[in-house]
Amino acid sequence: MISDGSDCIMQSMKNTANAKGAKKRATIKDVAEMAHVTTGTVSFILNNTPGQTISEATRANVLACVEKLNYRKHYLASSTRSGSSRTIALVSTYNRSHLNFLDFLNGTMKAAEEAEYGVLVCLDHPVDENANCIRYFLEGRIEGVVFISSAHSEKS
Repeated sequence: MISDGSDCIMQSMKNTANAKGAKKRATIKDVAEMAHVTTGTVSFILNNTPGQTISEATRANVLACVEKLNYRKHYLASSTRSGSSRTIALVSTYNRSHLNFLDFLNGTMKAAEEAEYGVLVCLDHPVDENANCIRYFLEGRIEGVVFISSAHSEKS
């Protein structure tokens, strides 16, 4: 059964508040129930999974329900299932007051955003103060590191 989206509104009102009146975060299961499809179908649509044949009507219905529920992907749950943190670190010993640093930072952030990655920025602290960045990498919380350094020693 394909919905015109009106059932999404009713289900949305039912799902957005718990007993205390606080908003509940919508889940992929909530979207699937509202759209009358499986969670797998919702996942295929949201992830643009290649090789899946999904009608445009079903796709439009699911996306309408996603919008009505204000569904947002839960990255912690996704990273647990996929084994991918979708996070990189930017480690810099470069002089932050230098204008090129902002270009490096902005370029890294833009590229990461386009690839749906987050960026953890670790600036020119001694190695022991960047221990969290190193530990996160070793623990698999960070998938890669962009290292920015100057070949010249600069005094601020």
